[in-house]
Amino acid sequence: MARRSRNLSVAQFQQLMERIPNEVAAELEAAVQESAEGMAAQMRQAVPLGIDGRNELQESIQVTPGKHPLRKVIRAGGPLTTRQGKGKPYDYARAVEFGTMDMSAQPFFWPVYRLTKKSWKSKIARMAKKAIAKVIPIK
Repeated sequence: MARRSRNLSVAQFQQLMERIPNEVAAELEAAVQESAEGMAAQMRQAVPLGIDGRNELQESIQVTPGKHPLRKVIRAGGPLTTRQGKGKPYDYARAVEFGTMDMSAQPFFWPVYRLTKKSWKSKIARMAKKAIAKVIPIK
């Protein structure tokens, strides 16, 4: 029995390609947002116990939109964690993450990012494949 392959005309292919961005973009954006929120939650949990301003530091970890809808930025610090130092203000989030002359580093941001980046990227890729497969069924 001869095997039937799915041959698309150029016009059919172009129609499929035009549908992909519209139908897939919303699902991908949701996946990226979910991944960023999950990573931010893990960073909040990794904030060391027993430091002054722990709650403010946890609250300062936020996910914000990036330059592109499929890009999110996770930030820690800012106005919630600005302290008055010896003559000038400093960001307490940076002091905890990287340490100072008076205190050792207790990283909470970059270790979580490095440990979870690969798994979040894989999850987004799986969701992208699933969303594209809805538009272009692969047999």
